[in-house]
Amino acid sequence: MKNLKLLFTFLILTSTLISCKCFKGKSSETMINLENTSWQLIKTKDRNYVVNEEKPDGISISFADANFSSSDGCNALGGEYKTEGNTIEFGPTRATMRYCDEEYMRKFGYYVPFHSVEKFEIKNNKLYLYESDGKTLLAEYSKK
Repeated sequence: MKNLKLLFTFLILTSTLISCKCFKGKSSETMINLENTSWQLIKTKDRNYVVNEEKPDGISISFADANFSSSDGCNALGGEYKTEGNTIEFGPTRATMRYCDEEYMRKFGYYVPFHSVEKFEIKNNKLYLYESDGKTLLAEYSKK
């Protein structure tokens, strides 16, 4: 009888450990990782991306070493970022000071308000950046 109780306890303990390990492996924090990834802009909150023949590589965002780099269509942008789960915080953004006239920016300029981005989602090889409500889409990118 004592051996049966011991066996029963062992089986329950083993199954509990296995189920905990399986659950932990599916944690959103381990599945959502932007580090060392690059994404091509598809659209911003107010418009779809139009390819500029002068810059056929398009506008992208890359994440490496806790820093991001991007562009607004004219100037290079960058800064620090940090994530926790599906939340993201962009630090102060640095930018080059290249001059682009208003007509050029109307046609090829894309503004992503990184200071307003608070949530992100990766789904079907696309990166979505949202405002804090998690519903207002600020930018959509496809995986490079």
